[in-house]
Amino acid sequence: MKIKYNKKNISTSIVIGILCVVLTFGMVVQIRTVKSNISISNPDYANNSLRDEVLKNKEKYDNAFIELSKINKELEKYRKKATNNDSTAKEKQESKEEKKEKEKAVKVAQKKFKELGEKAKKEELEVLKIKRKGEYYYYISAKDNTVEIRITDNKITRVNSVPVE
Repeated sequence: MKIKYNKKNISTSIVIGILCVVLTFGMVVQIRTVKSNISISNPDYANNSLRDEVLKNKEKYDNAFIELSKINKELEKYRKKATNNDSTAKEKQESKEEKKEKEKAVKVAQKKFKELGEKAKKEELEVLKIKRKGEYYYYISAKDNTVEIRITDNKITRVNSVPVE
């Protein structure tokens, strides 16, 4: 059986081909519409996928945070080793800590001077580090008053050389 190619058969084939393409396009549009409507009409589906994504990101964050803390601990070990091996670095570290302690003591002293009615600026104060009975103190002098502050707990132990209880 031989098919004859005439104009009528070719035009019918073209029309059927175009209809197939249009129907395929319509099906694709309909499937996409149904998928988007499912996610809108079923909020649990959307919420579950969002929840899963949030949990995955939280897990990644937690893992990164744990790794960061491990690295920080390791870095601190190396810093301690470096300061133990290098005496100048150790002195610098101690001087930073001492400077912080001194600033705290000066703040406490300024507060006490204010209570005593003296306005003492930080720059006007004279600070000496002293040792008494195995403990270290800052002896801070203003124009009219003096305060002695224990370094370990920043407590005032003497005001104008009189012991405070």
